[in-house]
Amino acid sequence: MAMPVSYHCAAATDVPPETLYRMLWLRLRVFVVEQRAAYPELDGRDIEPGAELMWASDGDEVLSTLRILVDPTEMRI
Repeated sequence: MAMPVSYHCAAATDVPPETLYRMLWLRLRVFVVEQRAAYPELDGRDIEPGAELMWASDGDEVLSTLRILVDPTEMRI
């Protein structure tokens, strides 16, 4: 029986390393491979002050991920 989906929110420094790896792998797979985006996805913004990472997981599997960035004049997703 599958575990229920759980939702999380944390700064990159508070995400367990294996989970962070799975999140970044998913982002790379979606944005670089599937969408054929020819620009670097890992841009360093995940570790900026105020940045938050959100993700949904089923056990150890990361199902989705979202990055929230805080700029001085606006908030962007």
